Amino acid sequence: VYRNIGNYQESKNFLEQALRSYSTHYGDDHIETAWISTYLGSVYRHIGDYNKSLILLEKAQSIYRRNYNEDNIKSICNAAYLGQVYKNLGNYPKAQELLERSLLAYEKQYGSNHTKTAWIIVHLSSVYRHLGLAQKSKELLKKAVESYRHNNGENSIEFAWSIAHLGAMYKDIGEIDESIKLLETSLTIYKSHLKGDHIIFGWIFRILGNAYRDQMNYDQSIELLQKALEVNEKHYGRNHIKIAYTLCDLASTNFALGYNKAALEYVNKAVDILDHGQHLYKYKPYEILADYHLSEAKKSENGMIS
Repeated sequence: VYRNIGNYQESKNFLEQALRSYSTHYGDDHIETAWISTYLGSVYRHIGDYNKSLILLEKAQSIYRRNYNEDNIKSICNAAYLGQVYKNLGNYPKAQELLERSLLAYEKQYGSNHTKTAWIIVHLSSVYRHLGLAQKSKELLKKAVESYRHNNGENSIEFAWSIAHLGAMYKDIGEIDESIKLLETSLTIYKSHLKGDHIIFGWIFRILGNAYRDQMNYDQSIELLQKALEVNEKHYGRNHIKIAYTLCDLASTNFALGYNKAALEYVNKAVDILDHGQHLYKYKPYEILADYHLSEAKKSENGMIS
């Protein structure tokens, strides 16, 4: 219950107690212990501890393989969680493999219009988006949005979640007005259900802030990205990769405004965080710096020509 309402720290505490108890009574390799590991692995992903999540979910998956066939719903659910973790770690081909397999099984088990199937679709579409497969991502997301609209209603958190992903996809393909429209609608729905410091707002504020930057509404972009940073620091601490993401976004907006000193401070903070990990995103601050220096060089060149 705590996991489903977004109180991941409290959920983690209870599930860790449950895992110790199950391990004592059933053993580490029992399927009941594996099911607790699946839930706990999911919670670790939500709080941003991807390595712990991966260890728990991979162990659970090996137990399921020994005890069930490939179509068992517990095994498929665990595989879907694993796919999400691999996506967070930047291993998109592995995430795609796991989530596509999960989608086939969920469609067989629940049907193509069920909300559980829509849940898989949203995560798979996000992977396609990161792989540059915009059309496939768009087609899937529209299916998920309609499923949540039909089953949960347009004021539901599930509907808000799906249109936020659709908004992120539209941002990536350059349809910024449509992106902002969807993200603002999603934000309004979320605000009607959740407190403003809920973990989901860190994600929404960040995507929306980047969309406003693409629209060249830089003041609005900085305001939203600062809010994203505040929410994310509360939930993840100051040294998590999600903080580095937001710092890079703030650097890009500040460079666009000509606030180079502030932008460089954000970049350097992001580098300090990312240098300690192996995520693909560790090169992003250097890409931002390269873009900035290229832009400055072009300005200088144009000035010399004129």
